[in-house]
Amino acid sequence: MAGLFLGDCVIASVRTREREDVKHFNTQAKRFRKLPLVVLVNEQTSGGSELIAAALDDHNRAVIAGQRTLGKASVQTALYIDVPGANVKLTSGEFVRPSGKNLPRRPGNGPRDDWGIRPLAELELRQSPELSKELKKQWERQTLRPGTDDKLLPLDDPANDPQRQLALEWLRQACEVGEPRTKVRVPNVSHSLRECASSGSALAERVRDIGDAPFTLPVGQGLRS
Repeated sequence: MAGLFLGDCVIASVRTREREDVKHFNTQAKRFRKLPLVVLVNEQTSGGSELIAAALDDHNRAVIAGQRTLGKASVQTALYIDVPGANVKLTSGEFVRPSGKNLPRRPGNGPRDDWGIRPLAELELRQSPELSKELKKQWERQTLRPGTDDKLLPLDDPANDPQRQLALEWLRQACEVGEPRTKVRVPNVSHSLRECASSGSALAERVRDIGDAPFTLPVGQGLRS
């Protein structure tokens, strides 16, 4: 999927103990190289979605918003065993970001160590584990809702997903500027989210004060990973 938005480049590499890193290059049709992107991530972003976000981030193709990712980059190999319906998976390597930055969170790693994918500081919004679980449940309800069901669900109100709302509010301001790399001020984003968080919504959560410093970023369009 990342290849649709990138040019000729490395998407990821696989590192093992026995051989040199194996690089995986973009072989997809490069259809959307100029489409601006904002990639939403959170603490549950892992596996393929984490690799997509890493590739877009390392090649300066997208802005990362939300919350730091899980930091899971293991490559597993399935081994056959002579037991019906069973197999064994062994970790045989790990994925490496195109930039060479560390992706997996290792035992003993803390918040200041290099692992996972960090959102841009101005677009970081941490949520409690309870809210994250509730949002996951509500997104499942939203996805599985029958097309004939016209009953309103919590996420029909965008304000009930604070991370998505943060990215959308920034995007609206950035699009008003009209240039891909132009300073966009954050106060209105922060203010609107504070109003959202205090509106009494069942899912709204206290948000982090972003401050009013201007920042320079590519204009983006939402992409949930």
